[in-house]
This record gives sequence, C-alpha cells and structure tokens, in this order.
Amino acid sequence: MKRTTFLIKAVALILLLSLLVGCGQLIEAVGNPSEAITHEESTTDGNATGDDKSDEFTVSLVYAGSPYIPKIDMGVRWSDGKSVHEAQFGEDGIARIGGLDGDYQVTLTALPKNLTYNPNIYVATNNEKNVIIELFKYKTAKRGGADIYNCITVKELGIYRTELKNSSTIVYYEFEPRQSGTYTIESWVDVTANVVNPQIDFYNGTVAAKFFERTIDDGGVSSTYTKNFKFVVEIDEQMLGGVYTFGVKVLANSSNFPVSVDFAVQLNGGFSYPWGTSDIIVPTQLDSINWEKINALKTGNTFVGAEKQLTSGAYIFDTDDWGYDEELGCYRKYNAVTGELDGPVLYAYVSAPCRFIDEAFTTIEYRGNKVLTVNGGTENYKLFIEGYAALIKDPPALEIGPYFCIMACPCRQLGACDGACAPGCVECSSDCRPCPEEGIGTPGYAGYCNEIGVVPVTPELKDFLQKYSISQKLYCDGNGWVEENPTIKVDAGEDDQWLFACGYYA
Repeated sequence: MKRTTFLIKAVALILLLSLLVGCGQLIEAVGNPSEAITHEESTTDGNATGDDKSDEFTVSLVYAGSPYIPKIDMGVRWSDGKSVHEAQFGEDGIARIGGLDGDYQVTLTALPKNLTYNPNIYVATNNEKNVIIELFKYKTAKRGGADIYNCITVKELGIYRTELKNSSTIVYYEFEPRQSGTYTIESWVDVTANVVNPQIDFYNGTVAAKFFERTIDDGGVSSTYTKNFKFVVEIDEQMLGGVYTFGVKVLANSSNFPVSVDFAVQLNGGFSYPWGTSDIIVPTQLDSINWEKINALKTGNTFVGAEKQLTSGAYIFDTDDWGYDEELGCYRKYNAVTGELDGPVLYAYVSAPCRFIDEAFTTIEYRGNKVLTVNGGTENYKLFIEGYAALIKDPPALEIGPYFCIMACPCRQLGACDGACAPGCVECSSDCRPCPEEGIGTPGYAGYCNEIGVVPVTPELKDFLQKYSISQKLYCDGNGWVEENPTIKVDAGEDDQWLFACGYYA
C-alpha cells in the first residue's frame, strides 16, 4: 500500500514539473528570494494569441499628442506579480496578446532614443484591456552637478535624466520655480524591475549658502526594494526668486551600474505653465496679393505716412480711411470724394525702419530681445516676418545660433534636416525649437518687400502691427512714443494703432 502511494506521488510530481517547464522559465523575484515569477513570451509577434481577438490585451504609444509607431525592436510586458507575459509591437504600432486574465502592470521592454515614460502608472484589467502609454522627451545636462555650488539649473518643467556611475555618485540640481503653485519632483524608476532605489538629498538655504536638511527616500510608487522619491514644495508669490537644491543618488547592486534615473518636475500635476508657450505664427495671405494690379496702381514715387491732418500740427490715424480690397488682397484708401475703395494701396515697413522705430522688423531682435512675440507672449511672429530661409541660417551679429535646430542638434549633424524639424521629432536636442510643418520652407513678409522695404498690408499683417503697438506701448494714455514723438506726433484710437508703420505712394 505504501509503495503504491509513493508511486502515485512520484508520477504527480513528474507531471507538475512538466507543466512548469511548458509554462516558461522560472525567474527569481528581485528583493524577495522567496517569491518566484513565471515568464512567458507571446509567439504571435504583436498579434493576439488564438483566433478570438475580442479577448486580447493591447498597448499603443503616443508622443506629443500623436500616435507613435516604434522604429526599433521593442515590446510590452504584462506582469501580475506572479507571471510576466511579453509581446512585440506590430507594424501598426500596437502590441497584442491573448489569454490574459486579471490585473497586470504594463511596462515597456525598451525605449526609443531620447524618449522615456512613467513605468509605474499603467495597469491593464479585464475591463480595461487597451492601454495607451505616453512617451516624453527627457532633458540631460552635459556638464555641472558635481557639488551643491556647481549645480545643474532646472528652470523648466519636464523630465530630466541623471546618469550615475556608482553608488557614491551624486548629481546636484538647483531648481528655480518661475511661478507660485505646488511643485513635485518625482523619480520614474520601474518598480517591477525592483533593482534600483533612487534617493535625493535636499538642501535649504540660498544660492550662496546651502545646508543639508534630509534624504528623501519615499513618497512615490514603491516596491519591496525600489522606492521612488517624491518631493513636494508649495511656492507662494513671496518665495519666487529662491532656489531649491537637491542631489540625486541611487542604491543598487554594483553589477547594475551605470544607472539612469529619470525624474519629473511638474507644477500642479502638469508639465505646462498656465500661460503656455508662444505659438509660431505662419503667414497665410501672401499668395492672395495681386501683384500685377497693385504695381499698375502705383503712380508716384513719394511715400507718405498713413495719417491725416486735422488742424495745423495735429494728425491722427483713422482705420475708417482704409478698406480691404479682396481683388487686390490688401488694404487701400477710400476715395474721400466718392467714398469708393479706389485709392492708393496701403503699405507697411517691414525690412526697413519706419518713422517711429529705429530698427526694421527683420533685424529688431538681433539685440537679444523678443519683441516679435506679442499678445501676452503667446504669439511668435519671427517666422512670419523674416521667413524660414532666414531663420535656418547662421544669423549675424549678436544672436547665437540658428533659430530652430541648434548647430549641435543630431538631426543637423546627420543631415536629416536643413535647420528645422517639425514638432514630434525625437532626434532633436531639447534646446531646439520645433517649426510648424506648414512653416517649413515658407517665406516671410520680408521676402515680398520692395526697394524701400515696404509690403502691401494684408489683414494678418494688420493684426501683427496692432498687437506689436499694444505690446510695445507705442500708445499709452498720451505718453506713448508715437503720440509724443519729437518729429511728428500722431494720435490714434484704440483700434487704429496698427497704422503707425504704414503709408502709401502719393
């Protein structure tokens, strides 16, 4: 009887071992040797296991608000703490797997160059099988960070990557908030891998005198070994101008070095300041200008200002004197006698200075200002004025480097672009400025100026001139530069300021 019982147990054990081998490789759980995880790979190369795709779990990617299809060999891991399942991304940018049942932490097996993600926030369940992972571009510093008085300055929100050579390496950062609010500095280390424990040393004080306060080793998503740090600081208006110094370091087995630690700097849970960034404005109405008819209307060579005289020494700009001629694609003057829109064409100075500005719009930013960014800092008219070709070349004098892709940009180095890339390029440096796709190759208004530097006024050019006048306070309750100009004083109503740079051939 005992021998029969022994044989039954032995056969059962052999069958059990056979089943385990069929399931996959046993992997020792990191951080807790008593746990074991079963690792399975999908054999479908991005397709669902079996014929029933209604039960498949899927993962897709987005970057900069658009779907992202990987160009490298990468896949997805679904882990429920006991087993790990993998599938590769298909040509359609989707990783698919079938046969899963339960709740799974979702992570990526690899990442494209210059991109990262938060590996700790994506979960797939039987009710939520389709996961979309958002990729972000990270920032790195090539120098600095050796000590608390030689820090890497952090002024922008975003993701930063720190490279650490060993457990004694500390890289120091100096965070300078730009506005009030609740800021978080949080590490994005994969807790499912569970092999690296990130920490930060926080310092109080000023730029000149800094004092160690504490080491932060928690606050973020954690596992048995990996504990992500999360530092929260609330900034009010009185605290702006101060700095917060912290040093990033890690605990890890020596075999895991060098280690990369990504951390996110966010304001009120987001990566954008409330005022946003300025949009690059692209000209759209240059093609509507009827040059043949406009040139035929030119009857004199004397260029005069767009103001009218009220009394001796009193002048005013008046929008009612001008109307938009759809046939010409620009503004022209109303006939004072008949009221018909058949007068001279209205021009504006663009590539030459006007009477009230001592620099042309094409060169006005060479001194290092940003006066072509108007409307509360939300609209950037530099491309609109100068044109694409002017901005991808090395500009003269005091402006350093090309306007869009810097000279050290990998795209420029590889010849992948001629000086600018559209938003979403993952190869560009974080110091590059993306150019709207519709702006690449577009000429600006400067390219249409005549021999004296003027161009016919379109509605969009009128809008720019109005916003420029407001932003530069050319009219300011009787004290603006135009209304108090020492050469000629010209009044204007609130909506008539745009005529300051305009004139016509008399």
